[in-house]
This record gives sequence, C-alpha cells and structure tokens, in this order.
Amino acid sequence: MSAWLPLFVAGPLLAAVISLVVRPPWVGRALVLITPALVILGGAALVSATSDGTVIAAQVAGWPAGIAIPFVADLLSSLMLVVSGMLVLASVSFALRTGHGQDRLFAPLVLIMTAGVYGAYLTADLFNLFVMVEVALLPSYVLLAWRGTPGAVRAARLYLTVNLTASTLFLIGLGAVYGTAGTVNLAALAGAGATPTIGVAVAVVLVALTVKGALVPTHTWLPATYPRATPAITALFSGLLTKIGVYALIRVITVVYDSGPVVGTTVIVLTLVSMVVGVLGALGEGTMRGVLSFHMVSQVGYILVGLALA
Repeated sequence: MSAWLPLFVAGPLLAAVISLVVRPPWVGRALVLITPALVILGGAALVSATSDGTVIAAQVAGWPAGIAIPFVADLLSSLMLVVSGMLVLASVSFALRTGHGQDRLFAPLVLIMTAGVYGAYLTADLFNLFVMVEVALLPSYVLLAWRGTPGAVRAARLYLTVNLTASTLFLIGLGAVYGTAGTVNLAALAGAGATPTIGVAVAVVLVALTVKGALVPTHTWLPATYPRATPAITALFSGLLTKIGVYALIRVITVVYDSGPVVGTTVIVLTLVSMVVGVLGALGEGTMRGVLSFHMVSQVGYILVGLALA
C-alpha cells in the first residue's frame, strides 16, 4: 500500500489542474466532491492496514533515503486523513448548496489547499512539512478574501502577514535543526531533543507551529480573521489549517523530546491557558461567529490535553 501514499497529494493536485483546464463548471464541482470522498475511502483502507501498529512508508522521486521525499502512514495520520476528508466533503457540499462555491476558481483552490493538508499529515520530514504547509496556505489567502468586502480584505492582509512571519520563523528553525543535527528527518531526530543545541533549534520550529495552530499566546490573529470568511471557508480553515499546526506539534514533540518535567510542564501550561483564554475571550464577542472563533482557540487547548496526558 506504500504506492498509495503519494496519491493523497498528487490526486487533489491533478483534480485541481483538470478543474482549471476543463471549461464546464460542473466538472470542478464534481471533482471537489469526488476527491474528498476518495480520500475518505483511501484513508479508511490505511486505517485498516495500520490498526495493528503497522507503519507504511514510501520514498518518492526515486532518490535514496535521506534525499527522497518520505511519506509515512500510521494509525494517527490515517485517522486524520479520514476525518479531514469528511470535513472537506461536508464543507464543500454546504458551499455549493448555498452558492458560495459556484465560482470557477473555488474548486481548484480548495483542492490545492487540501493536497497540502493531506501531505502534511503523511510527510516524515520537517522540510517537506514546511512545503506542504505552504501549499495549503497559498490558496487560503485568496479564499479568506473571497467576499471582497473591506473587512475580508483587511483580515486577509493580517492573515497573510502573520503566516508569512511564522513561515519565516519555521524556515529559520529548519536551518538551525539541519545545522545542529545534520538532518530534518523526523525518524532520525527521535530523542535528539535531549541534546541542548538540537532541542533549542527544534523549539524554534515549535514556536512557528504554535502560531499556525493559534495556541495562546499566539492566537489573536484567528478571531480577527476567520469570522470574515464565508461559513464554509471558516469551517475548512478551522478543521484543516489550524489543525496542521496542532498535528505537527504532537508529532514533533512526541518524537524529538523525551518525556520530562520541562517539556511536560510547558505543554500543560500552554494547554490550560489556551482553554481558559479562549472561553473568556468568547465572552466579549457580540456575534455567534466571533464566539465560535474564540472557542476554536479553546478547543486547540482541549486537543493538546491528550499530548499533555501522554
């Protein structure tokens, strides 16, 4: 089944190209519905194959290990594929039904974004994680400003600035990790956080991921931007883009760092503060979408409680 793994990225990208090239608008609408349905089926097959602890790996592009693009699926990443596919299918169905997804560019933008998300779940390399996150983010800048209102454009500008800053920090951290460890492969970095220089370098990457995951205290951009998007786009962003950061935090912390008081205490404090600040921030909002945007921050804390308990 290792040959399937690159298809989770290549399939949506190919569908995006077809939806742009083929003129009839119904083709794009059909592809944006069929593609997540196929991801759900493929993810379910991976769940079945990895439920006993099996790990499926593929080296893409024909290069040797360490140079090739590694894709790895275990039970967690397989489950994320299934759940994300369900979310995408529900969100695009709602967008098409309400008319917000009738534009010809809607399908290719969503397909490119989801390709990056699926790739981020499956990659086993920090640099490729960076690439996949950026692939997912590029269409999101357009989708956030989709309404074209002054508020949406201002939100998109803030969203772009924050994410580009976090991406720059991510790239700096990657350079530091490679310079200290000689690799950015997650398997090769297992337990390397015990070395102070590597631990600090990886911590720079983690700071960038907390920004992208909207974890307190780097959360303020989310309530200022997400409510400005259409409801379907807000659902996609909340269920996909912030969760890339959360998923990557779980992956990196559990692989690179050994359990200890410093890491454990830091994670517990951040999760508890996020849970509380998100709820309190919602009290000051006057609209339902504003309330829900702060609750997204709170729920990131709830998700990471699992990491703290582990």
